[in-house]
Order: sequence, then C-alpha cells, then structure tokens
Amino acid sequence: PDPERGSVCTAWCKILHPADFALELDAHVLPESKGDLNNINLFFSYSDPGGRPLLESRHERRTGAYELYHDLNGHIITFLNETKEGVLDPELSAQARIRIRRCPGFRLLAESFGYHARKGHTYHLRVLRQGGRISFAVDGQGLLEAADPYPLGGGHLGLRTYKTFLWWANVNLRA
Repeated sequence: PDPERGSVCTAWCKILHPADFALELDAHVLPESKGDLNNINLFFSYSDPGGRPLLESRHERRTGAYELYHDLNGHIITFLNETKEGVLDPELSAQARIRIRRCPGFRLLAESFGYHARKGHTYHLRVLRQGGRISFAVDGQGLLEAADPYPLGGGHLGLRTYKTFLWWANVNLRA
C-alpha cells in the first residue's frame, strides 16, 4: 500500500517463458475493490537490458511504482476501465481501455476501447505472441493486436494491478 498512489502489486513467475507463447488465465476484480479502475495488467518478455536477473534487482522496484518497469525490456498489456484522474469517464464508462506497450520507453504499440472491465466478472484472458505479432483476447473476443518491428526474446511473466483488488487463476503459459 502507498497512501499517495494506492495499493499496487506485481507478482512475477520465476520461470522464463519462450519468445513465442500462448498465455491463458483468468482474472476477477473483487466487488469490494475501491474505485472503478478495475486494473488488470500483464507483463511479458521482461528482462533487464544489462542481462542482470530480475530477481537480483527486485529490491529496486519494491514500491511497485509503474515507471520502475519502463526501463526494463518487456511488453505490457493493460485492461481497465477508462477513467480521467481515477474517475470514470462518462463517455467511455461502459468500455474498457486496452493497450499494448513496449519497454524500455513505454512506447504505445496499439490501443482500443471496447468490451468492459467490471467488478465481479471472471475474465478469461488470452495472449498470443509469435515473432513480432501480439494479440489479446478476453472471453473469446479478440480485442487488440499489435506488431513489434523489433521483437523481444523470452523473459518473465508478471501479473500486476493498481488500486484494484483481484485474483488470478488457471494460469497456463506454453510455447
């Protein structure tokens, strides 16, 4: 917990995943979650640009501040409610915002608005990565695709949330 930023958590899988993979998992935002962000994040292909194991440098990211991950190699998928300064945007409140970014640099590769990110709903998420192509689907619906012209190799998988209480289950990552 951070009184100025709110609760944040990033959980890492210690086993490295291959460059090309299929990831399926479930995420469920708890009804008692404060606010309406309903923030579900996936980190993948994460590694240190200098080659140092992420576990060795974890103390440098102990606060979980989002920007601490932006200098590492990796991709981030964000799936959450569209808000303005933490308040639901009345024009988009029924829609989720989905983004795929590449780090280092936190560069936006693709963005869309659609579907929903509600409390009390168990979402089945699927990420496919092959070469530079990344696709993201929720509950069987393809919501976003991106092309990375300089594909990253394999790396670590991270599950992250911000100002949202949720659970993850049925994580299945395979080549």
